[in-house]
Amino acid sequence: MSLPLPQITFEVQQGGLGRRPANDDYISGFIAYVANANLPHGFATNDRIKRVFSLQEADALGIRQVNADETRATGLLTITAIGTNGDTITIFAPGLNGNVNLGTYTKTASETTVTLVAAAIVAIVNAGTYIHQWSATNAAGAITFTAPFGLGVYPNGLSMSSTIVGTITATTTAFSGGVASRLNVLYYHISEYFRLRPNGQLYIGLYAAYGTNFEEVTLVQTFANGAIRQMAIMNDFSTAYATSQVTKIQARCDEVFGQYRPMVALFAPEISGTASVSSLPNNSTLDSEMVSVVISQDRGARGHELWRVTQKSISDLGAKLGVLSQSSVSQSWAWVGQFNMSNGTELDTIGFSNGEAYTSISAGELESLNAYAYCFLRKLEGITGTYNNQPNTATLLTSDFRFLYLNRVLQKAIRLVRANTLPAVSSPIVLKADGTLPDWQVENLQTLGDTALGQMISDGELSAGQTIVNPSQNVLATNTISEAIELLPIGVADYINIEIGYVSQLTQA
Repeated sequence: MSLPLPQITFEVQQGGLGRRPANDDYISGFIAYVANANLPHGFATNDRIKRVFSLQEADALGIRQVNADETRATGLLTITAIGTNGDTITIFAPGLNGNVNLGTYTKTASETTVTLVAAAIVAIVNAGTYIHQWSATNAAGAITFTAPFGLGVYPNGLSMSSTIVGTITATTTAFSGGVASRLNVLYYHISEYFRLRPNGQLYIGLYAAYGTNFEEVTLVQTFANGAIRQMAIMNDFSTAYATSQVTKIQARCDEVFGQYRPMVALFAPEISGTASVSSLPNNSTLDSEMVSVVISQDRGARGHELWRVTQKSISDLGAKLGVLSQSSVSQSWAWVGQFNMSNGTELDTIGFSNGEAYTSISAGELESLNAYAYCFLRKLEGITGTYNNQPNTATLLTSDFRFLYLNRVLQKAIRLVRANTLPAVSSPIVLKADGTLPDWQVENLQTLGDTALGQMISDGELSAGQTIVNPSQNVLATNTISEAIELLPIGVADYINIEIGYVSQLTQA
């Protein structure tokens, strides 16, 4: 293998100018749960919601990987015999990628007690802290080792180890007390959102725990003045998944829908205690058509590392929100030719948010998870990359709103038709002598709706649509105009059946 000639190369980056799309379909929200004591410096208990347009802006608010809300695990190695001069002990600490060598101590004549031996070992360890990030202290021969930031719960239950040459002896006490950073997980999801949606707009709401009825969903949408089209809700690390969580989120979606602020929601539940995803409950009976339940996550890069240091469901929630924000309202995120979820590293190796590998789940179990209305990642033979299954919502298989795009199209039509029709509220309605609506009045009313639908048709978000106004309705009796809006959606080719075989001659066109 030869080296290339010296040169300068350029990689053109996208998104630096922060140009925004022409419509608001990309505007998103993200709710995470962080203890009040650990709120980033850009947030406060009375200032919980911020809007950002880039990962850098989120970083400036204090949402960065500095582990401010992490408690580092500690463990003991106690020297019980000092051995003889020339004896050695090499100290190893548990690491995510194998044991970490913290250095080798060689016994000299000046170390005559366990306290002095331990002090010499501590000095060697701390001299290398800038490299391996481990630190140590000594108390009468008992060495307390403190894990680096970022390991979270991973060391808990593990112990220091050593290789001894000679008669030095030592005992160990397992690590404990490690608490993982939730802010690291939040930062990961935000970075994944902007990876899939470089010119995004994201409202971030931070709360201590699930509200009784997930009222924080309404609070964030209200703060955004109804601008959010899709909301992601991260789990709180402590509350195991129950389908009641989905129905409560749906109730909040219904609430904002009734306020003319419709949106869809992605929920990534805590399922780390679920031994097999095949035992997850059936979401297709919930009648929660505006909520999708996400159970996939990375299993080979940063997402998997976060799983290992938290032992909680991480999911690919940020990436899912990003691709939903990137797609047209009528598009399915399962579109193979359009939406590869992996950049070659993140989400290249995949699994589920209970820790199971994708490759350990049978084809039949994947079909069952899809029928149970879960959203996950999958691999396909014959093409590189990682792709989504259908954008299922937690409702009946037969529902008109089983998929996210059907909800998004309807919600956009409602927003546009309402905006066009609002000026007509309380307007005078001229009637013919028989009390019916004249043709020009019907046409005026229909035009208000059809103009909005026409824009969606032009943008490839609807196949067709029309506004119908019955001229014979009795307006005087109720001061009410009744209209019907018919929407013909864009179809989605989820299944392509191809007949193939040999023939004696080709069929004539």
